[in-house]
Amino acid sequence: MEYWINNYMEKMECGMLKYQKKITEPKIRRPAVAGSFYPSNQLELEAFLDIALSSVNENHASSGRLRALISPHAGYMYSGDSAGKGYNCIKHKNYENVIIFAPSHKVPFYGVALSDYTHYKTPLGSIMINTDAVNNIIKNNQDIAFVRNDAHVNEHALEVQLPFIQKILPDVPLIPVICGHIDDFQKTVEAFSEYNNEKNLWIISSDFTHYGRSFNYTPFFEDLDKAIEKLDMQAIKKILDIDPEGFLDFISKTGATICGATPISLLLYSFYKNQEIKKTLLLDYTNSGKLMSDFSHSVSYASIGFFS
Repeated sequence: MEYWINNYMEKMECGMLKYQKKITEPKIRRPAVAGSFYPSNQLELEAFLDIALSSVNENHASSGRLRALISPHAGYMYSGDSAGKGYNCIKHKNYENVIIFAPSHKVPFYGVALSDYTHYKTPLGSIMINTDAVNNIIKNNQDIAFVRNDAHVNEHALEVQLPFIQKILPDVPLIPVICGHIDDFQKTVEAFSEYNNEKNLWIISSDFTHYGRSFNYTPFFEDLDKAIEKLDMQAIKKILDIDPEGFLDFISKTGATICGATPISLLLYSFYKNQEIKKTLLLDYTNSGKLMSDFSHSVSYASIGFFS
C-alpha cells in the first residue's frame, strides 16, 4: 500500500508539474511593424538607436528624475531622432515598471485595453510584462479595463516605443495599455493611481498635428510651416502647463488631429496639481513637412518630459 501511495503521488506531482508548465508558458506578442516603422535587423536597429540616443542637450542635464515622457510613434526615419532626444533624458535606471499608454489606431472600443500576453517581442529580444500588475488593474476596474489582445496585436503606437525602452531600461517590466474612448478621465486615473509615483515611468505615445487632405484636416492653406507649428505649440503649451481641461478645450475648438489626445489627457489629469512634478520641458519638436520639404501631407512630432 505504501509503495502504491508513493507511486501515485509521484505520478500526481509529475502531472501537476506538466500542467503548471503548460499554463505558465509564455504568451508573446510578436512585432507587427518591424521592417516598416523601424529596422527588423537587430544590428541595424541597435546602430540607429545608438545614434538617436547620442544627442545630449545641456539644458536638460539637471532636469531631475523623469516621471513621464510624451514620445512620437511614426516611422523612425521621421520621428526617431525626436524620440531619441526624449529617451536620452532617462538618467535614473531604477524604475519598477514602464507603463505605456498608446492610442488605438485600428480597433474602436471603450475604456482601456490590456492583454494576457506575458511578453512583448522586438528584434532586440523580449520584454517581460508585469502580469500581476495587469491582473490587478483589470480585477479592480472591471467596468473600464479589459483584456483585448485584438487592440494590441497590430498597434504600432505602442510597439515603436519598445526598442528605445529596451536600450535604456533593458530589465524593467512593462505594463502596456491601449486607450480607447474615455469619457470619465478621473475614474480612469484612479485605476492607475497605484503606479503614479517615482517608482514607475509613464510613456505616452502620440504624434501631433496631422495636416493634409489625406487626414481630412486643412484648417489653413498659407504659410503652412509656421501655421502648423503655431497650432502645435498651442497644444504643447497646455501640456507643459499640465492643464487637462484647457487641452481638451483646445482639441474641441480646433479639431486638432493629435492621435494620442486621449492618453495625453489621461496623463494631464493624473499629474494635475501634483506637487511632485517640478518641471515640464519640450525636449524636441519637428514635423515631416520640414523633414521632407512637403507640407501638403505633414505629421508633427514632439518629445515632452515631466520631471520630479
